[in-house]
Amino acid sequence: MVKHRSEVRLGTDYERKELKEKGEPAFKYKPGNSLFHSLNPVSKMIGLGCMTGIVLVQDSLILLFILLLAILTVARVIGFRIIPIMKRLKWVLLFTACMIPLNILFNASSNENDIILFYVLENHEMFPIRRLAVYFTLRTAVLIFLLLMSTLIFLATTTQADLVRGMIVLGLPYTLGYSLSVALRYIPLIQHDATQVMLAQKARGLSRENAKGIMKVLRLIKERLITTLLLVLKRGQSTAKSLELRGFGHDKKRTYFKRFSWRKRDIATVVVAACCLLVAIFYVHGLLPFIPSIPSLYSILF
Repeated sequence: MVKHRSEVRLGTDYERKELKEKGEPAFKYKPGNSLFHSLNPVSKMIGLGCMTGIVLVQDSLILLFILLLAILTVARVIGFRIIPIMKRLKWVLLFTACMIPLNILFNASSNENDIILFYVLENHEMFPIRRLAVYFTLRTAVLIFLLLMSTLIFLATTTQADLVRGMIVLGLPYTLGYSLSVALRYIPLIQHDATQVMLAQKARGLSRENAKGIMKVLRLIKERLITTLLLVLKRGQSTAKSLELRGFGHDKKRTYFKRFSWRKRDIATVVVAACCLLVAIFYVHGLLPFIPSIPSLYSILF
């Protein structure tokens, strides 16, 4: 049965839209009017650094889960859709999910005197599941998710230009900053080129569904990668020639059209983030006796 042209066009448009949604990068700026969008990128970078320090020095799983809940609440407030982002980061989540049981079973830093919760093979007393192994594995998984979500929120509320400009303000040379900006800009362009190559191959009947045999599939992937690589090299060569003709990097300093201004909210963000980091460090080292210690999750459950 021969399809009508309109049906073919509609099908192609639908496939193009689906591929565009699938190929949309997770680390992408989302326009908005929230408080985080209006902050100075330098203050947001300092806040992200303090948040990373708080997460890394913290040992309590309960506090880490509270921080995770707070970050998810902030993501909800700014309109950050978590489920679509998690679908694009499925390989990271899959790696974390595979790491949890493997690390629990084959923990290299296990203590023989540690409490054994149970055995995988109870009758033979093989593969003991120890308390510390479960703790360190859960802590690592929560840390990965916390750092990932905080970074995604930062990048979703900060444009690439503001991100690079903030790094330059903090001391990064502008030549390296521009290289970083170009690298970030090339990520969606490479995805776009790869999608166009895929659609061109599919229009010529060279899709993965029509390929019979593993060798033909590998050949199709090789041709797609080579074509995409040639497009990237061509684009990079034209960018390098443009920069060379404009004398980029000749002067050590440069001027900027946009200047960042520090407002009260930016100063308050930096002060609050720094105070939270200091409190977290003092609390971990027991220098704040007036704050009660949080019981371990193991003592609550067992």
